[in-house]
Amino acid sequence: MYIEKGYSPDTLKLLEEKGHSLSSSGTMGSVHAIIKEEDYFYGAADTRRPNSGAIPVD
Repeated sequence: MYIEKGYSPDTLKLLEEKGHSLSSSGTMGSVHAIIKEEDYFYGAADTRRPNSGAIPVD
């Protein structure tokens, strides 16, 4: 199983105890989201990616 950085040692130990073979990996995914509240949209981008950002547009 490939694991991104940031998991606690306890989590890694539990996975290994369940029989998983673990390998370190760079960032594998990213999240981008848009939320609408009433008449306004809010955007967010995963800051683990270079040059990520969210820009509101009317």
